[in-house]
Amino acid sequence: MTQVYVSSILFAIGEEAGWRGVLLPALLDKKRPFTASILLGAIWSVWHLPILYFSVFDSIVQFASFLAGYVPVLLIWSFIFTWVYERTDRNIWIVTLLHGSFTATYQIFEPILGRIGAFGVLLPLCSGLLFVCCLLISGRSYWFGKPAYSKKD
Repeated sequence: MTQVYVSSILFAIGEEAGWRGVLLPALLDKKRPFTASILLGAIWSVWHLPILYFSVFDSIVQFASFLAGYVPVLLIWSFIFTWVYERTDRNIWIVTLLHGSFTATYQIFEPILGRIGAFGVLLPLCSGLLFVCCLLISGRSYWFGKPAYSKKD
C-alpha cells in the first residue's frame, strides 16, 4: 500500500509542476478562480484521455461510461486543488501531496467501488460536489470576484 502512495505522489509531482506550477497562476492572472478552475479541470480531463483509454479499457462503450463519472470528478478536484493552492500561499507541494493521495486512495479502493456499481462512483462524486458547493457559497467574492492577481488593478 505504501508503494501505491509513493508512486502516486511521484507521478503527481510532474503533473502539478505543470497544472498548478505554471497553468493555474497564468489563468489566475487573467481569470476569476471559478473560471480558472473550470478551464484547468477541462484541460486536465482531456490530457488524461489517451492515457486512460489505451491502458485500462477494452471498449469505447466502457470508456465512455467511465468518463461520465471521471470528468466531473476531475472538475471537482480542480476546484479543491485551486482552493488549497491559494489558501497555502500557492504551495505546490501541498497540492502535490493532495493529488497523489487522491490518486492512491482511488487505486486502492477502485476494486471495491467497482463491485458496488454506480453507487461506487456516485458517492464520492456527490460528496465532492457538496464540498465544492460549500466552497463556492462560502467564498463567493473569492470565486466570482476580480482575478486575484490581475495586472489591471
